[in-house]
Amino acid sequence: MSVGMVAKTQQVSQALAPAFQEALQYAHLQDRVHADETSWAQDKKKAWLWVAVGGLVTVFIIRASRGTEAARSFWGNACSGSL
Repeated sequence: MSVGMVAKTQQVSQALAPAFQEALQYAHLQDRVHADETSWAQDKKKAWLWVAVGGLVTVFIIRASRGTEAARSFWGNACSGSL
């Protein structure tokens, strides 16, 4: 990946942030959400790919940890149904 593409990737991430938040909020509101996390290589370091599947959306997020703080950053206090 070229240096120019890295800059564009950041721009794309910023442009998609509102759609990501909308999809995550939608997943939070579902009665049943399927979720998982799996190891993921991030800059040659171990990270975690989290996924939430609810109704019409699938949301992915990468975090450096699979601990409580990572889960809270993804779910907050929104999980009131079945996970």
